[in-house]
Amino acid sequence: MQTTHTQRSAVYLILQDPVTQQIVMILRQNTGYEDGHYGLPAGHIELGEAATEAMIREAHEEIGITLAAADLQPVHVQQRRTADYVYFDVYFWARRWQGQPRNCEPDKCGDVRWVALAALPENSVPFTRQIVQEFWPQGISYSQYGF
Repeated sequence: MQTTHTQRSAVYLILQDPVTQQIVMILRQNTGYEDGHYGLPAGHIELGEAATEAMIREAHEEIGITLAAADLQPVHVQQRRTADYVYFDVYFWARRWQGQPRNCEPDKCGDVRWVALAALPENSVPFTRQIVQEFWPQGISYSQYGF
């Protein structure tokens, strides 16, 4: 018997203001996944695309900023299981960028805001909360979710 195993890869951006130490979070809507919850700017890695290229593209598409690959520091990898897929998620940290974060996808995003790490919105995506409040600050570079 053959088993189909489908994996996907995604990137997440921890965009942190170097002065206030706040991070950017977005309110997901009309995406079919974690709608109504705050998460990080993120997206799928497309076929043939490097993770840094995907992060630069997604940051521009979602929040209108320009990133350079040299300003992206990988800080965490998470293997995450959903009902349909197993994901390998790469989290990048950036403290330098060009532009002002704003909502560039109002059909998929209800809000873009700066938040303090200690005061994430109550309705934050659970694994996002764990990564930005626990794993990332402690230097934990790998985790699993949903297994």
